[in-house]
Amino acid sequence: MTVRAIDEDPGGYVRRHGTVLAEFGHLTQESGNVSWLVDVGGTRLFVKTAGSTDAPVPGAPTPYFDHAGRVRLLRNAVELASSCAHPALPRLLNVIESPYGPALVYEAARGELVHVPRERRGDPASAYQRFGHLQADRLLGVFDVLVDLHVDLAAAGWVACDLYDGCLLVDFATASLSVVDLDTYRRGPSVNDMGRMFGASRFMAPEELELGAPIDERTTVFTLGRLVWHFGTGSPSRPSASADRPRSPRWCGGPADRRRRTGSPASPPSPGSGGPHVPSADDRPCPGPDQLWQPGGVSFDVFFQGFVAGGAAEGGSAEMLAVLGPHVTERDGTFLRVRVGDGEAYIYLSSDSMMANHVSGRDPWDALVEGARAANWVILPIGCPTCLTRPDQRDELPVELLDEVVLVSSGAELLTVIVTS
Repeated sequence: MTVRAIDEDPGGYVRRHGTVLAEFGHLTQESGNVSWLVDVGGTRLFVKTAGSTDAPVPGAPTPYFDHAGRVRLLRNAVELASSCAHPALPRLLNVIESPYGPALVYEAARGELVHVPRERRGDPASAYQRFGHLQADRLLGVFDVLVDLHVDLAAAGWVACDLYDGCLLVDFATASLSVVDLDTYRRGPSVNDMGRMFGASRFMAPEELELGAPIDERTTVFTLGRLVWHFGTGSPSRPSASADRPRSPRWCGGPADRRRRTGSPASPPSPGSGGPHVPSADDRPCPGPDQLWQPGGVSFDVFFQGFVAGGAAEGGSAEMLAVLGPHVTERDGTFLRVRVGDGEAYIYLSSDSMMANHVSGRDPWDALVEGARAANWVILPIGCPTCLTRPDQRDELPVELLDEVVLVSSGAELLTVIVTS
């Protein structure tokens, strides 16, 4: 697989020069790409192509990009591999030009793909669940590698796009990570030209859902934060925490957190600038209820998510918006600024989950609880017990979230949970 050009279909060439161990074809790949895992003289390679120039056969999904578009993405992948040599990226060994476009020849990465179909997410034997159950030190080690890779990619100018658990290959024997399928990453800041961009809604930044929104390094940071939150504390069922394990401290954003993009303490964040807050020198532990209820009070992140059979549920945004809609004073894509009675809140609303921060006063908390109950969402304040809004939600929770559970029926009850945790 060392030639630079062939005059035949890459599939025929691959089969003549190696033993095909697996084929990932047009019937299973929504991208339209066709790839092979192949053994060549005892060395495992992964060969990726743009697939056929013909229309999809009956029963095959229709790709978003035509063949020419898929070829452009493969050339983008070559540019990315040439600009970053991080050990978490499988090494690109060769590019073979053909009448059907380039065939990218990679070293085959070891490991199992973390992503599984929705119906298998609750299977304890799935890579999805086993990754969520890794020992904390091993899981944090994988996250360290994932973030370190994206630091290098950002230094080379790349912005994440379509980063989700389908990009993560984990070798469970060594807890090592390979990151694959970064063909749609963009070099440099850009603008959302698709509306809903590629990706899984569990991990997407708000700007990836809004046509014309800026896509930049903050998009990468948000997506990384969602991946870490999801597998570190989120949907995959994890063993209950031991009673003597210390609770992680809650932190509240200081003035630097409120400045966001604009540099003005009074300005709301633009779409995508929100996300799980990273403590900084400005930060301090969350204050008591009297301070929380003050107008313009400090911020912490509160997540809202539905669950079914231990996994993330779809939907709920329409029901939440029906409650918050009359109180919206500003809207920018998925970002909402709402004012209810004596206070306001910043809301980041996706199709099946939500994050709220910069909540001031008492009345907005009542609206948030009412909206969560209407959406059948559980409330997840960082570092606090799981807050049910309906009693039957307990039966659908991941095991990890059953460690501490309370039922809240009002904003006052939710605040009590937050300030006493």
